[in-house]
Amino acid sequence: MGGAGARTAAGETQPEPHTLPMRASCTAYESFYTQTVRALDGAVVIRAHEHVSTDALAVACDRVGRVLGGCASSVRSNLRAAGAELRVVGKDSPLTTLPEFRHLRGVKGGLTLHEGDATLDERSRGQGGLFPVCGEENLLDCASDPRYAGRDILAHELAHCLFEYGLDDALRARIRAQFARSVEVERRWDRKKESDSSPQKAPSERAYAGTNVDEYFAESTMWYDDTAESLKTAYTLTTSGRGAFPRRDSWRPGTDTARYFGTHGDFIDAQARHPPPGAGGLATVDPEMLALLGQIYGGILAPELVVVSQFPNEALHVTPEAALAADAHRDGRESCKLLIHNATGAAVDVFWAHRQALDRGPVIEKLYGSVASGGVHAQSTYAGHVWVVRRPPGDGDGAVPSAEAPAVCVIAAREGLWKAIILAHRNGEG
Repeated sequence: MGGAGARTAAGETQPEPHTLPMRASCTAYESFYTQTVRALDGAVVIRAHEHVSTDALAVACDRVGRVLGGCASSVRSNLRAAGAELRVVGKDSPLTTLPEFRHLRGVKGGLTLHEGDATLDERSRGQGGLFPVCGEENLLDCASDPRYAGRDILAHELAHCLFEYGLDDALRARIRAQFARSVEVERRWDRKKESDSSPQKAPSERAYAGTNVDEYFAESTMWYDDTAESLKTAYTLTTSGRGAFPRRDSWRPGTDTARYFGTHGDFIDAQARHPPPGAGGLATVDPEMLALLGQIYGGILAPELVVVSQFPNEALHVTPEAALAADAHRDGRESCKLLIHNATGAAVDVFWAHRQALDRGPVIEKLYGSVASGGVHAQSTYAGHVWVVRRPPGDGDGAVPSAEAPAVCVIAAREGLWKAIILAHRNGEG
């Protein structure tokens, strides 16, 4: 998550955008992902290195179908428009083998540098975002996965991607409202202790679903199943005759386990294995969330089609100072997403530019990531936040630090989902 952030004119702290660093040469990217398959009739692209088994890719296709196959068609359209793709990392390869994360090998703090001393490889075998990642070992034998035994990590990471890029603001608002009720008010995901009368627990004292709304959706998805019995239970507990839930056929007829995504997420009580894994487990703790998932994964709730707008070239070629001045009226609290497509022919660095006090003090630039030539950097941010794209150190600028090199372009984020195509020229020059 972000840090303290900048301050508004009223002295309030602006939220700091999430970070997802990425650096990989275009050649390394193309030579690494030598296997490409498509799931759901081509709606979702899955990429992997040649060492990843075809069995794992077949399972990945099957699981993508289970998660997204019953959703409204607008979900798949939104993911396709944003350019979402799934990656599979080899079972014997660390996460930083992937070109997107290679520069983070051995870096303490991982992606955000706010994770203590753990490196990305020490902390995780999966990632969400626009390009979710899952380990091959979890696909081949989920039950014996040494890190995530019994947990479907593809479903978890794909749910992150769905939440961010497949749904619309109205559906995300419904999920946030349920998170507030279940986690923050009724404390259903708190880890229970004897004689516990303490105030609301911090996220570290909850099951992982209680960390934030993104993890709430992803973890709940791992418990979700579309068997008639479990959805009937959720329906009985949360509705009063407002229609029925759909029932999808199993992706593998004749097997009960094919009807749900991954048996369970992080237990509230690991010793008691609560909520219980398998069909109906989520209904014992959060039946309203199970009902909401049933409407999303069953196709009852269809998000609006998300428009991916493109910045005109003339909107990209300004200085950070000018962009900050032009957007000074924005308070930086309307969340949005920015897709930076690098068409410069060389790698570029991406910085968040801000002032500690609005309209006062020097412009501060914080490195948030790098993107290869031909690559895409997906950035969650806030309307009015200013992003500066520069060439990295030593790339035609000698020893000039990247933050001091001439800007290729400057982007002021706007509400919605925006694509910025970064060209080789700046300020109208070839």
